[in-house]
Amino acid sequence: MRMSIEDHHQKHLIDWARVERCVIEGEQDGFIVDHLFAIPNGGGRSKTEGALLKKTGVKAGVSDLFLSIASGGYNGLYVEMKKPKDLKPSTQANQKQFLERRLKRGYAGCIAFGSTSAMELILAYLQGDWGQHLASRDAAVYSDDAYG
Repeated sequence: MRMSIEDHHQKHLIDWARVERCVIEGEQDGFIVDHLFAIPNGGGRSKTEGALLKKTGVKAGVSDLFLSIASGGYNGLYVEMKKPKDLKPSTQANQKQFLERRLKRGYAGCIAFGSTSAMELILAYLQGDWGQHLASRDAAVYSDDAYG
């Protein structure tokens, strides 16, 4: 199986999460990877495999990663990975809708353009700063542009 650019960035993010200490609002709790997991809902599959996955709960539009830590008043963080400097962002309407619906239910969500962006967003979330970023914007999703 050939890895896409997004896959390489997601792998780089997971490699970072394996060695990055998890500090949640000032308290250490293992490593970030202990709380971060992938949601394997994308990729090319056969019709039979796709039908089976759909029957067992795979849904289109669900974000690529989930950080299962409450922080800054949110229940967890969904991360949608995109390739960096994407001139034509490939974010689908159902991906944005998924994140917007999670926001209404007390979760934070972001679209990260590359692994560096994802790392910065995860660290901001863990520091409890997410609410300040959200309050200053109308969107449920963030990218590198959100940080100037």
